[in-house]
This record gives sequence, C-alpha cells and structure tokens, in this order.
Amino acid sequence: MTKKELREQYLNKRNALSDEYRKDADRIIFQKLILTDEFTESDLILVYVSVGAEIDTTAIIDYAFKHGKSVAVPYCGKGRMDFYIINSTDELVCKQFGIPVVDISGRNSVVVTEKNLCIVPALCVDKNNNRLGYGGGYYDKFLSENRVNNICLVRKDFIVDDIGAEIFDYKIAKLLSDN
Repeated sequence: MTKKELREQYLNKRNALSDEYRKDADRIIFQKLILTDEFTESDLILVYVSVGAEIDTTAIIDYAFKHGKSVAVPYCGKGRMDFYIINSTDELVCKQFGIPVVDISGRNSVVVTEKNLCIVPALCVDKNNNRLGYGGGYYDKFLSENRVNNICLVRKDFIVDDIGAEIFDYKIAKLLSDN
C-alpha cells in the first residue's frame, strides 16, 4: 500500500471513530503524557493545535499553562515549520491548512533545546517508531534539525506493523497510546 493510500485509509478510520471512544482514549493519553519525565521536566511544550478527530491537545495546553510551562504552537511557512510562544489559546486566530495558528507578526520563533518537549501528531505509527503524517514533511524536517525530546501521540488502533518509512522520515523517540 502506498503512503497516500495509507493516509486515506487512516484518515477515514480516524474520522469514523465514535466521540465516546475518542474522548476516552484522549483522556488516557493525556493522563499518561503528563506523568512522563519528558513532560514534567520540560519548561517549554511544543504542541500542535488539534482539529477534527485528531488527538485532542486542548487539555495538554491548558494543563501546561496551569503548571507554569511555556507553550509554543507550530506555524508553517516557506517550506519549514517554526514554533511560537502563546500565552493563551485566545491568541489562535488565523487559519493555516484549516488549523488555528498565532499571528507571527512581531514575534520570534522559539529556540528549542534538548530539555524541551515536542508533541508530535500522526495519522498512524508503526512498531519501529516511524510515523505517518499528512505528507508535508514539516515535522520530519523540524525534528531532524532540532535536538528536542519528542513524543508522538497515537490511539492504539493506529499502531501498524510497517508504514514503509523512507530515508527522510524521522523516527520518533517515544510513542504514547491509550493501550
């Protein structure tokens, strides 16, 4: 199966999940995430803003704010992705690829370190820590250029044997699921 076909299959599968299952799985994933050393020891959380049937990151963002962590969200432009600090989700106004983003005017992107944590989205992952994203390569490029802790969030039914990873695909450091 090609990556394009795999993306379509898992997008359809994800969109067909019941709201109840998604909420339960996402709650379990959230509870596991906040107990990881990577999360507890990081002062800066780089996190995607979830849309649709993606694993919900709202609780992660709110929890990080309440516990004194800085939160940065991605912005893609000119073939690359950078992260920008937000102080509230109220700052997410613009739309890019159908995703809420922050207006980057007058802002500097964050400089990431090994102590920071990047929460990585995926349509599915394989048992070798390879992820299948949406096909833009933004996270692969960002992670290959920046030394940062990273955890990919995935629901248990979206872990597959093999996604057919290619040389430019970045292997995730840690997978976290509801299983």
